[in-house]
Amino acid sequence: MFRANLRQIKQNQTKKSPGPREPIRLLFRLSNVSKGYSYGKKGRIKVLEGLNLCIIKGPITGIVGVSGCGKTTLLHILGATDKPDSGEVICEGMRLQYDDKMQMERFRMNVVARIFQDLNLASHLNVIRNVMFPLDVRGESKTRARIKALQSLASVGLLGNGSHNKSKSRIYNLSGGERQRVAIAKALASGAKVILADEPTGNLDSYNTIKIMDLLRDINREKGVSVVFISHDTRIAKDYGQFIIDLEHVKENPPKTVFYGVPAERYETAEKFRVH
Repeated sequence: MFRANLRQIKQNQTKKSPGPREPIRLLFRLSNVSKGYSYGKKGRIKVLEGLNLCIIKGPITGIVGVSGCGKTTLLHILGATDKPDSGEVICEGMRLQYDDKMQMERFRMNVVARIFQDLNLASHLNVIRNVMFPLDVRGESKTRARIKALQSLASVGLLGNGSHNKSKSRIYNLSGGERQRVAIAKALASGAKVILADEPTGNLDSYNTIKIMDLLRDINREKGVSVVFISHDTRIAKDYGQFIIDLEHVKENPPKTVFYGVPAERYETAEKFRVH
């Protein structure tokens, strides 16, 4: 399975570029990662067990699977907002030491940006103050933080003229799609190398779903930011993910070697999914 996946990756690289093949670079590597939670008198429920998984740097990776299979738990582990019970997580060669609070704080501030399902925006602040907030926490000057925030808002289409300029609007006056753009701008302003998005279109209509996913794809292509997103919609995962990880399938059929995900063109639906 490992060789088949690598062969497919290299074939894809060859099709895209007539020049020398670039070496495959890993964004995350998980080795024997397990995670469980206490559940009343029933003891502990294992959500992830012995997970061996790699996420490639560069391509957009979509993570799919039925509700409760551990998608959000996996994203929290990758973003260092939760730690595994056992196993090892490496991000671009750095082993994440979850008990080292300073290392994890630096990692969350400088490497990853997380877009939560609830967006984690402060409704009492206006748009630009929300985008500036993580920069303020990091200790950047007000002037520098404001410049970065304005640039990020321009990138997501919220810094137009007149009524199209949403920088001073309150969060509660924005539409769902606009709020999602603010969350993305906040991630961009941080200068993160990786965006981890938990159901980024879960609360949006079809029009805004396409707009937000197009935006994430543009950010990936133009700014070189790696994107890992969760989706319950396998169609969205196939349309926008260059690699797809079906977490439920990986758990039920653990690979004998490290699993790299499946190229989107070989992925059909969660029900028909098979690795050949």
